[in-house]
Amino acid sequence: MDNFHLMQEEFYFGLCCYMLRKSSALTPMLNDFILRVVESGLAYYWESEGALLYMDSNVQKAMRYDRRQQTVHKLKLTNVEGAFAILCLGHLISLIVFFVELLVFRRENTEKQQTSLPI
Repeated sequence: MDNFHLMQEEFYFGLCCYMLRKSSALTPMLNDFILRVVESGLAYYWESEGALLYMDSNVQKAMRYDRRQQTVHKLKLTNVEGAFAILCLGHLISLIVFFVELLVFRRENTEKQQTSLPI
């Protein structure tokens, strides 16, 4: 357990889904079956059984006992200032590259004009 860190939120959440042809005759039956499986808790049971069989039991126990109350709070500027810093850095780099391209373009044009002038 020393090498693991428990996350506060779910990393991945998946739903039961199948692809069928449009207006398939199987759609109502399959929808009813999926609804009954999910409502009865079989999907959760199968997931739990698979986790118990194939995953580390110590990790599963730690996850089960580490259910903390999650509180929702307003985002503050300090929560997103890293993202804004990266955004500003990207804008700054793009401006620098843009001005360098302008300088190179002007230099090439002046060189072409100087070489094309008759003496």
